[in-house]
Amino acid sequence: NYLMSLKCGPEHSLQMFRLTSLWLENRSHEEVCQVMEQHLNNISTYRFLPVVPQLAPHISNRADDNFTRQLNTLLERCAVDHPHHTLPVILALANSHKDKEYTGAKSGITTEPRVLGAQNMIHRLKKRSEVNSILIQMEEVAAALIALAYYETKQTKVNSIPKSILKHLINKTLVAVPTMTIPVNKDCKYDDIIGIHKYSDNFGLVGGINAPKKISCWGTDGIERPQLVKGKDDLRQDAVMQQVFTILNTLLKNNKETKKRKLLIRTYKIVPLSQRSGVLEWCQNTQPLSSYLTGANGAHERYYPEDRSVKECRTLIMRFNMQVLWTTKGGAGVDIQGRQLKDHQSVTS
Repeated sequence: NYLMSLKCGPEHSLQMFRLTSLWLENRSHEEVCQVMEQHLNNISTYRFLPVVPQLAPHISNRADDNFTRQLNTLLERCAVDHPHHTLPVILALANSHKDKEYTGAKSGITTEPRVLGAQNMIHRLKKRSEVNSILIQMEEVAAALIALAYYETKQTKVNSIPKSILKHLINKTLVAVPTMTIPVNKDCKYDDIIGIHKYSDNFGLVGGINAPKKISCWGTDGIERPQLVKGKDDLRQDAVMQQVFTILNTLLKNNKETKKRKLLIRTYKIVPLSQRSGVLEWCQNTQPLSSYLTGANGAHERYYPEDRSVKECRTLIMRFNMQVLWTTKGGAGVDIQGRQLKDHQSVTS
């Protein structure tokens, strides 16, 4: 019934999530595979785009069962019909272990069947004239952004992007700006996408343990779009949450009451590039909560001027977190910085 409803009209689009759940749960059942075999090719590929991130991890290079064969064929159809929605997902899976080239990880890591399957799929798709040129440019952009994500730099506010990276990010007009949301075209025509014209020569550091980099991308429409490139950080779960919010927005739009009140969740684009790197849409006209509360002329100081200052609070927290290491030398102790303390003296005293 789910398969039949998906053939009928767009009003049944949400049934795809239930169908996907049933398919994955019963993938070893021969009867289910036979039913899917009969109907899969009769459903337009655009219907499957919302669940591509959930289907892609089940790719495998062991195409010796019906489920794997059907799934691989379906994703290849989606990639040919809707390359800008499908290829980034498959490419990120194929590049899963590219991080180890920059982290010094041991080369003995076993490559999973799904990663090998994604790499094989990329190889097959390169033989398809419909997506060959797009895929080659997309690979080049992904590799350059991963390299930038792991680029070690001095802790200064503005740094230059190495020319060895920047040269791969110029005039990639067949690749859509990564952080743009491309409307799905049921006719599979994407001739008018906004491609990559160039990236800025410099990047800025915005703080954080893994030193994410703020960059700017100019599209072929001449508009500058800020982005954030992150390395040493798994963005896949964050991307899934944004997908959930997008689905919630669909539900809110379909409900008369919430549509009337224009209730929506603001989302932003997250594109994983590998297992531990990715690029995010920079949300314009926003600021971190900490800046609003504790920044220059922050809200806390304005509304609660009698409270301790941020600097005082941080100093107190640091003192209380310091560990006191007592020694047996004359009953004296030393703190973690090696300073002598008197008997029973606390670091916070």
